[in-house]
Amino acid sequence: MMTLPHRPLPTLLLTLLLATGCGQSDSPPPSNPDAGGPDVEEDAGGEGDADVTSQPDRVVADILFPTETFVVQLDTILRPEAQAVNAAGEELDARVSFESSDPEVMEISSAGIAVGRALGAVTLTARAGDVQKAWPARVVSAPVASVEVVPANYTLQIGEAVEYVAVARDAGDVVIEDAGEPTWTTTDMGVASIDTRGIARALSVGTVEVVATIDGIEGRATLTVEEAPVDAVAISPRNPAAIYPLGSVTLEATALDELGDPMPWVELSWASSDTSVATVDGGVITGVAPGTAMISASYGDFTDEVEVDVIFSVQEVMAGEGAGCVISGEQLSCFGEGSQGQLGVGDLDDRAAPARLGYGPGLRDVSLGGGHGCLINAAGELYCWGRNDYGQAGDSAGDPVLAPAQILGARLSGGGRAEFLSVSAGAEHTCAVDDQGDIHCWGRNDARQAGHAGASTHLIQKVGGGHDFVLAAAGSRHSCGVTSDDFAYCWGAGDRGQLGDGTTTATPSEVPKFIDGGYTFAYLEAGEDFSCGLSPSGLPVCWGAGDRGQIGNGATADVNVPRTLALPVGSGLTALTVGRDHACGLYAGQALCWGAFDDGRLGRALSADQSSPEAASFAQRFVQIDAGDGVTCGWTEALEVFCWGQTPGAGATPAAVEFEDY
Repeated sequence: MMTLPHRPLPTLLLTLLLATGCGQSDSPPPSNPDAGGPDVEEDAGGEGDADVTSQPDRVVADILFPTETFVVQLDTILRPEAQAVNAAGEELDARVSFESSDPEVMEISSAGIAVGRALGAVTLTARAGDVQKAWPARVVSAPVASVEVVPANYTLQIGEAVEYVAVARDAGDVVIEDAGEPTWTTTDMGVASIDTRGIARALSVGTVEVVATIDGIEGRATLTVEEAPVDAVAISPRNPAAIYPLGSVTLEATALDELGDPMPWVELSWASSDTSVATVDGGVITGVAPGTAMISASYGDFTDEVEVDVIFSVQEVMAGEGAGCVISGEQLSCFGEGSQGQLGVGDLDDRAAPARLGYGPGLRDVSLGGGHGCLINAAGELYCWGRNDYGQAGDSAGDPVLAPAQILGARLSGGGRAEFLSVSAGAEHTCAVDDQGDIHCWGRNDARQAGHAGASTHLIQKVGGGHDFVLAAAGSRHSCGVTSDDFAYCWGAGDRGQLGDGTTTATPSEVPKFIDGGYTFAYLEAGEDFSCGLSPSGLPVCWGAGDRGQIGNGATADVNVPRTLALPVGSGLTALTVGRDHACGLYAGQALCWGAFDDGRLGRALSADQSSPEAASFAQRFVQIDAGDGVTCGWTEALEVFCWGQTPGAGATPAAVEFEDY
């Protein structure tokens, strides 16, 4: 480097130096490759090198710089040097030329010499052959001779941090105020890391050097990392809520110093005393099976622990044809016969104990029909499985659908798809309500029960009428829906009075018919050619086929408008459910049933149908019940699940459902 430290370079001398190329002659150089003359330029891919494409080892592939930044002192000159290499990284005897992005800061002469004109940063563009590459450059007041890193010696505890500063000095030990930004690293980033701002963080016990580099000059400082002086560990909350199997709760734990102040940077270890009851991962506790587990957080010899209870729970029970399902611990499980895939577990096997399908928490609705079932998950997506001979499980008619498969909803006018809110699986068709107030049906449609005039299909079809529905009820040959203003409509077969509109017609209707009689409905279910519903005030009514006492009005005649039930004196119904040819309700937790008597489905040992609601003969009191095809299932306040009638029941005496996986 040529410098004049005591005064600026005289203009005349600088001009002469630039004109002569710093001592080099302006006359043509000899044809020597080492001299960087025309012959060298030909080797770099000029017009005179006709054989360069056939000699790839002579083709420039890259340009290498000796330093990260090219630095020139103000009012001094320096020749930038770079090396052209081929694809194999071998040096080539090719001239590298340079161009400055800002000649007023750093000028590059025709001879390739850099002159510092003003303090600042520029970019040099290096060229060799067909390759060009950028090289950061700066003009400084003085070259960096040393770098001091402050603090020079420091001690941190694990998790703590400190900010370092790098001070650049010239050869006279004078601080260079305009020095470039340092680059930072440590000799072991596993012990202590450091970011681009110079903030170092202690990670593990050990000693490292903190290294700052400015213009190729390094400065170092020593950093020691020690163990954190933990005095205690604390978990919160102290009394976490009970969770279900597969449910979860998140605990927080922190290390405390001797003053009781939190040390959030200290990493704690979690453990469960019984992983068959609950597991823990980073403070997230997941239930496995009912029981109690102690959950601990530790650091060295310091530990805290809390007790977590995992409980069995039931939210809802459903009954279908030969099968039942239960939502327990906010997860769906099914049991009973599996010959039609109605359990949704991927095979045709029977299950005495519930087999878990999952799909929770947050299930919006589940319904079982005549050998198939459907669910709506927390996202409003609809899935169906089981018997599918008419497409009722949502696939092309044929073989059973062994595991839940998604049913796509109707497209919205603005794009996208609607979410589903509720679903009803009928005997051989299915209907669901979306968040736009529309009912969509699919499956068997020989009696227009799917709400359209076409053939049976697995493709979803919107039911007409323009009503704002909130609930759908799919039966056997008819379907019904309840609107947002509590009115009800039915469509499909009407030959048994199923439409409830005061007519008995042999001509099915795909258009929803208003249910006569001035009744409003909070809830409604449909069976085989009959329906029952509850008014907002709790008044139960039924209509349609009554040959087996299904109407519950003490008679066996069909009725084409709703009729009130002949309930025992002093009783009423707080819930109502409809099976294929029987129905049940709850009063003070006791089951009252009516209709077909076969196989003990009414909860009594009878030899004839029952046309009026009568209390079941067993003592169990239920929170919720559901009637299916010849069977009824329910759960008690003691979280016991029972079924009676046909499979999965065992006659008039309730059969307990055991949860083996818990």
